[in-house]
Amino acid sequence: MLGRTIFIWDVHWCYEELKLLLKKLTLEPSDRVFFVWDYINKWPHSYKVLKLLYKNRKQFFGVLWNHDRSFLEKVKQWQELSKQQQKLLKKLNEHPKVFKHFSAFPYYIEEDNFILIHAWLNPQKTLSEQSEAEISSIRIINKQPWYNF
Repeated sequence: MLGRTIFIWDVHWCYEELKLLLKKLTLEPSDRVFFVWDYINKWPHSYKVLKLLYKNRKQFFGVLWNHDRSFLEKVKQWQELSKQQQKLLKKLNEHPKVFKHFSAFPYYIEEDNFILIHAWLNPQKTLSEQSEAEISSIRIINKQPWYNF
């Protein structure tokens, strides 16, 4: 039996508050929790958040956002990282399963009754035609703000 479908946005650095929220939700094994936020945007609890998602990977799901994508691209291309990003990368390298799990998050999740994304979908394209950049961070299309569409 499928339980509740729960969405959590914008937790950022509030790791302890997230734990309190999850406790108040009294999650059942059949519940699914979807996270929509920049996991690594705010410091210093980025690794703790990623570890929590990994430990609960059968029940917790997430999509990548622009900050996550930016971090992963910098790592992949050996670009310079901030001191906080360097600390996070060191911790992730010490725990490759957590890093691999996080790196494999999709840019969108499509279910029967919802599509979960960070930013928006370009109304002039099908879902499969959307680029990672559009899904995770687009705000302008045809030189107009997204909300005009």
